[in-house]
Formats: sequence, structure tokens, C-alpha cells
Amino acid sequence: MDLYAYYGDSLKQQIPERTVRGIELCQRRYKFEVRSIDRRRWAEELNAVYRVYAEAWEENWGAVAMTRKEFDYLAAQFKGALDPDLFLIATVGGEVAGFSLALPDFNQVLIRLNGRLFPFGILKLLWYRRQIDMIRVVTTGILKKFRHRGIDSSFYYETWKRATAKGMHRGEMSWILEDNAAMNNALRNLGLRIYKRYRLYGRAL
Repeated sequence: MDLYAYYGDSLKQQIPERTVRGIELCQRRYKFEVRSIDRRRWAEELNAVYRVYAEAWEENWGAVAMTRKEFDYLAAQFKGALDPDLFLIATVGGEVAGFSLALPDFNQVLIRLNGRLFPFGILKLLWYRRQIDMIRVVTTGILKKFRHRGIDSSFYYETWKRATAKGMHRGEMSWILEDNAAMNNALRNLGLRIYKRYRLYGRAL
């Protein structure tokens, strides 16, 4: 199974106007909204995200579902690096329909620390954090009953706009299964290109 990594740069490309119009039309037709996660209601929001996660990936090739304990542990690791403006929730009539999480690319900072946080690594971390110009879309999930309504494209478009406004004009999204037609089409329609391919092999034991 091939898995794709997509790349885009808002300084070098623009999202096609017809794609933007299509996204806006979907939002009106299917009556969904995209908003930032509410950190004041972190536990409640995380419960809804986990429900989406548990359903969204259950049929994916090679997927092994995380337990709730594993999910909470991973969420705690991400929380410190989280930018709420890049953790998006889609709702339909008040019901959480999907989510999308993007993070600033802290690899740009970590490579400058040379593996050392002390004594001056923390100061470098704070300084170079402001110079991050790239995001990584970590994960996206949409409940089955709300798919094919343009929610995925809305997530990517909104992330693109918000990241660019924060000075992060480059972005990567991976790993996208080669047979995930909906996500691949949405990303291509936004003008993103495949710049890396990963290949996984399976063998019955």
C-alpha cells in the first residue's frame, strides 16, 4: 500500500477560485460549520474527537485502533505544542461531524537544539519557535454519515488560510492511503502535490 505526503506553499500557489466557491457552496448546502477547538472544554471536546476517531479509521487498511487510554496519552503529548486555531472541529446541527489537527513543524526548531534542552535549549526553543514557517497536518477524521459533503476540503482550506495568516506558508499532509479517493481528490483540487511516497508491505503470519 502506498501512502502519500502532499506539499503546498501559499507563497508560490493559490487555491483555485472554483475550489473556494465549491467549498462555500457545500457549507451552505449541507449546513456545517468549521471552528477551533475550545480549550476551555478540553475534556468534552476530546470525547467528541475520540468518537470520530474510533469510527473514521476502523475500515482503513492496516489500521489498529488506539484504546482510550492510548488516545488520551497521545493528546496530552500534543497539547503543549497545540495551536487551537489549527485544531479544527466541524459541526452539523450542534453534532461534531469531524476534526482536523495540524501542528507547527517543530522539527525546524529541534534541529537547532542539537539534542540539548539545557542550559540554553529552552531559550532557543522559544526564540526559533517564532520562525517556524511550516505546518504538518497530523490527522483528519469525518464520521461516515457526514462524508462527501465537502467537510474535508473545508478543513484543508481553513487550515491553509489560518496557517498563512500566522506566517506558516508551507504545509505537509501525510500519510494518505492511495485508495482514499476522497482525501486525495480534495488535496489535489486545492493544488497540493505529492512530493513523497511511502510504501508498506503486509504478509500473513
